[in-house]
Amino acid sequence: MNRVGFRTILIFSGFGFGLFIAAFVGVDRQTSLGLILFLLLASGAARSLQLTALAALQFADVPKDQMTGAVTYASVNQHVTRAVGIALSALLLNLSAAWRDLAHPNVQLEDFAPTFIVGALLAAIAGVRYLALPRTAGQNVSKGR
Repeated sequence: MNRVGFRTILIFSGFGFGLFIAAFVGVDRQTSLGLILFLLLASGAARSLQLTALAALQFADVPKDQMTGAVTYASVNQHVTRAVGIALSALLLNLSAAWRDLAHPNVQLEDFAPTFIVGALLAAIAGVRYLALPRTAGQNVSKGR
C-alpha cells in the first residue's frame, strides 16, 4: 500500500471484484471445477484487498480521543452493510425465480445471474466512487505515522 496508495488499490480492487463477480454469470452445470475455484479465489482476493484497504483508511483522520467511538461505529456499520447485502441478494434471487415462474417460484441456477449482475454493478459503482479520493488519501496511515 505504501507504493501505490490506497486510492489505486481501492479502484482496482473494486473494479476487479466487480469483474470476477460478473464472471459468475457464465457459470453453469458444465463449468469446470477449476474455473469455479479460480473465480472464487480471485474474487475473494480482490474483496479481501479492498476490505483491508478500507479498514485501514477509515480511521486515517480520526483523532485518538474519538477512536473508540469510531471503531464501534465502523463495526456496527460493517455488520449492517453485510446484512443489507445478504437481504438484497435473497430478494433478487426470489424476484428472479418469481419472474421466471410465478406459479412455482423455486430458485434455480439461472436465477443467480441477475443477482451477480447487480453485485458486479455495485462493486463497479464503488470503484467509480474511489476515483474521487485524493491520490494522497491515507498517506499518514501507510507511512506508519
